[in-house]
Amino acid sequence: MDHTEIAARLLRTHRPEKAGQDADLLSKFNSQRQQEEESVLADILARLDKDPSLARKNCMVFASPDWHEGVVGIVAARLTRLYFKPAILISVKKGLGKGSARSIPGIDIRSALTACAHMLHGFGGHPMAAGLQIPADQIEPFWNRLNQVIGQVASPQVFTPKITIDYTLELSDITTKLLDEVTSLGPFGVQNSEPVFMANNVHVHTSKIVGKGHRRMRLSGSSNKKSKGLWAIQFNADPDSIHVDQFTKIAYCLQWNRWNGNKSIQLLVSDTQM
Repeated sequence: MDHTEIAARLLRTHRPEKAGQDADLLSKFNSQRQQEEESVLADILARLDKDPSLARKNCMVFASPDWHEGVVGIVAARLTRLYFKPAILISVKKGLGKGSARSIPGIDIRSALTACAHMLHGFGGHPMAAGLQIPADQIEPFWNRLNQVIGQVASPQVFTPKITIDYTLELSDITTKLLDEVTSLGPFGVQNSEPVFMANNVHVHTSKIVGKGHRRMRLSGSSNKKSKGLWAIQFNADPDSIHVDQFTKIAYCLQWNRWNGNKSIQLLVSDTQM
């Protein structure tokens, strides 16, 4: 049964027992979707760690036969937020790719796809998001062409993110209940931006480089080294900040870090101020 049918049935039913069963089923499906998302994102980040030059292109295009087409749009949106450039993820089945594109302000992804229309079976969408179908053997040349098209119309300044802070949230105020509430606002995308928080006077208790230039940290609002703190990850970290032990401010998103059936709070740091 389609997930939307279960949700509709849940809203219609007057039987508490049946409503509970359907709610549990939807919760299970949601958990499976989140695990799919994390798996796809981990796959892409591993490819970027292996070849960091891919992250320096004007756009990102990745494909796999192992990805479910139902989650590629959500992960493309996450990738766009991480690297602040258009991202297209493609699920390939039987020689045909079905993809979702997400863009950033200043780059009309539908217009860019129009310039590559001869390589596609079809596409549609709007300036910030689109869907497409493409023969599997055209994916690599399509990426090269799209990279050229975007480079011709986008200035370097377009790729510099402008961070809008939604709320000041000190690290000591973060709880699992709060993160559950934030997560319930998703899935996040073009029309539903992920909340960005700011924290002040953040202490770095541990720090190490993982992958190619990513920084894994344990942060807290206290200088006490015995403070448990929260784990954080910053992709493409500023080399000058690698050994800093305190930030005056950080901008970050909240997320669950899921690994081996366990989950813990993680901060996705987008910017720091020393």
